[in-house]
Amino acid sequence: LPTNVKIAIFNANYRGDFGQGVADKFKEAVENGTWQSAVNAYLDHPDYKTNYGCLDNETHDICKRYNFNAKQFESMINRTNHQTVTVGNSKSKSDSATCSNPPWFESLRQAGRNLIPADSRNPQGTNCAPLLADLFLYSYEADYIQTLLSTGRKHLAPQFNFTFRYIDDVLSINNPKFMDHLHEIYPHELEIKETTESGRSASYLDILLSFDANGHLNTSLYDNRDDFSFHITNFPFMRSNIPSSPAYGVFVSQLIKYARACPKYEDFIIRAIRLSTAKISLSKGYSLSTKDLANLAVEAGFDFIQLCGDSLYTCVKATCGTTSQIIQYPRINLYCNDPNTSDTDEYQIPPCAEDTLSHPPLIDGAYEDLQLSDCYKIKDFKAHNYRYFRLDPNLLECLDLASEYYGSCIKVLPDSGYRPRSLNNKNIDSRHEEEKCRFGVGRAAEVQPQNNTADNLKEMTLTIMRTCLPGLRLKRLKLVICVHLDRVYIDIRASNHCCSDILKICNVDNSVLFDVVYDAYRQMLKGVSFIQPTNKEKACKTPTLGKDNYYVKSPTQGSCLLDFSDSFCEQTKKHREEKAEELADQMAKAAGSTQFPKHVARAKTKACLVDTCGGCIDKGNKWQNKTRACLDLVQTFLEKSTSPFPMDKMKDHAAFFNIENPNSHVHSLACHDGNACIENVQLHSMLIKIVNDKYKPDSRNENVEYIFDPGSNPTPLLHILEQEMAMKASGNVTVFIEKDTDISSFEHLIKILMVYNKNVGFVNFNLTKDVKVDRIVNSIQRKIERWVQSSCPDRTRMLVAPYDVHIISESRRKRSIERSAERNQRIHNMRNWELNWLMTMT
Repeated sequence: LPTNVKIAIFNANYRGDFGQGVADKFKEAVENGTWQSAVNAYLDHPDYKTNYGCLDNETHDICKRYNFNAKQFESMINRTNHQTVTVGNSKSKSDSATCSNPPWFESLRQAGRNLIPADSRNPQGTNCAPLLADLFLYSYEADYIQTLLSTGRKHLAPQFNFTFRYIDDVLSINNPKFMDHLHEIYPHELEIKETTESGRSASYLDILLSFDANGHLNTSLYDNRDDFSFHITNFPFMRSNIPSSPAYGVFVSQLIKYARACPKYEDFIIRAIRLSTAKISLSKGYSLSTKDLANLAVEAGFDFIQLCGDSLYTCVKATCGTTSQIIQYPRINLYCNDPNTSDTDEYQIPPCAEDTLSHPPLIDGAYEDLQLSDCYKIKDFKAHNYRYFRLDPNLLECLDLASEYYGSCIKVLPDSGYRPRSLNNKNIDSRHEEEKCRFGVGRAAEVQPQNNTADNLKEMTLTIMRTCLPGLRLKRLKLVICVHLDRVYIDIRASNHCCSDILKICNVDNSVLFDVVYDAYRQMLKGVSFIQPTNKEKACKTPTLGKDNYYVKSPTQGSCLLDFSDSFCEQTKKHREEKAEELADQMAKAAGSTQFPKHVARAKTKACLVDTCGGCIDKGNKWQNKTRACLDLVQTFLEKSTSPFPMDKMKDHAAFFNIENPNSHVHSLACHDGNACIENVQLHSMLIKIVNDKYKPDSRNENVEYIFDPGSNPTPLLHILEQEMAMKASGNVTVFIEKDTDISSFEHLIKILMVYNKNVGFVNFNLTKDVKVDRIVNSIQRKIERWVQSSCPDRTRMLVAPYDVHIISESRRKRSIERSAERNQRIHNMRNWELNWLMTMT
């Protein structure tokens, strides 16, 4: 049965709606699939018709529940009414369907022995379309010739000796009356277009036919793409992943095609030049003249340049004996050659910068407004009054990626990119030792945010670390960062291939920023993955519970499937008020009445336990309001209390386990032996008693129920306290896993420890022998992959905390079972109070 029907049946039985007579009728109706009878039997209950008057008044909760269940049963009526439809000559119970011929078949009909288009169109796009078109037109052409012979006009037939047709393109030579005969040959439904340019020339397929002054027929290539207003790319990019031989094969085959179509050498060579050159033109919005564009092409290294209107045809010839290379930037590839200058000493590599890396070549920066990337132009890195410059693409890629992630282009300070020798020597003695050499090789720059404040400078620096280091690590490069009061120096260097040799930090005159960056570096050395969301704007939107409570689990969207808590909340209100006052008195006493006055405590416990009631766990507005109120209560107490957690054990000894497990094998390991767990926390002992308290719905009998029943009135208090403890832990943290499902139950708690808590140094997962290690490791890795792509880096660690997985020895587990027996029995009695109560009644 569908889930909604199962729930309705279960709900009806559980609530005791079925008397014996109703139950028998209902069971028979369900087994026979007669759901209308099931509805009638269900709503025949005296509670529905008489006791609560649901026929006249449907507002009572009992009536709402009956009607809800009845609607689920009624939904089965439509599911069983299948419609019988005819398909061909067969009958079946299924969705409506039709069977027809293929679409192209309908476009032809038989008329005598000829095929004639039913809607004046020939089907295209199918394998048979060319053959059908050919047969269709041939039938009319053959009939026309036969008509000429049978009507005594056979003298006209020789005029069609030089008439040719390829599918639907017709060529007729030396037949001046051809157009007069067209509508006699072909049906009037055909649309005929004449493409003759003049009486002496015409294009047919990809051939241009023309007669010269002597009456000789000449041919040359015709390509209608020549008339396009944009350039056509003839070949794929040769640096792509396709094999090179097919690309060269296309080039050779095109030359053969030109040779066959162009008897004259001059026609062939024009086509060959265009094939092997690139057409260059300016994008809209640029005011550069064609002459200036040609000069730039010369500077870029093109060997052949031909002016053609407002465009250029260019190519590069194979050279020998010239040292040159192409350097690739995000928005442009630049051609590098020996500089056309006599002042070569100015551009020499500084001796102190010699290392294992090959140095970026000199680039001609005469046109300094060329866009190298989305954020940067040549002039951002080229020194003022100098024509040539060097720039490592890795440095540009780092800054461009950091700018994208930061949200605005990071500013490169003037004359702080590439520095020729004389410019670099100006203040070299006053600079930090790490800042003396790299400007001269194009691998260093001084940067600052557009809006330069201390906070923005810190955020920019951390963003550069977060975005640049993963890529540089893969290339075996390292990043150097020197912090100044108003700017940051960065450079790219070769790494010694050690995992820790990926970042070097130096302090010039900003100790505050240095401490922040160094702390992030220490996290990075211990971390697993960089936290870098795919959509930062979405990841960093304001949290549901407020910007300061970003780590607390927020409720999901949606509402409860079944929520009948209104009557329960009204019935338990008095009992919840009593428990709220009791908890307020305990909290005020524990924290001190001066720190946490009773009237403040009572107001907050009332908001958490009384004013919010009902709802479902982790879902809907009720749970959200309840979480907000209870979070305020817990955080206020922890703030006012002098020792809310066993602080002497929160560093390196904080431990977490599934407190919902009434038969825990690891309780003693987590809460004793020098460790601290949530059950050691003072506030937990207050809350556990409150959330497990019961009341008598009817004072006339001994029946009791939970005040904070998970099904009718769940409370987030214990989970909030556990999350707060996870944020207070530091150093090495231990998480005990007893079942494969624990890793899912702990998901948000683990996320706090590994993503949000910046003080956690290492997370140890201790598993019992029955837990599958591979499954746990794979589950953790999947969660980490999801977290690093969806968490806001402004609120998290730079990298996910490192972790390890261990198996608990059997001797430790047995000893823990013995020492946990008393606790487990207490939890067991608390959970099975109904069974114990029934036993006392008997």
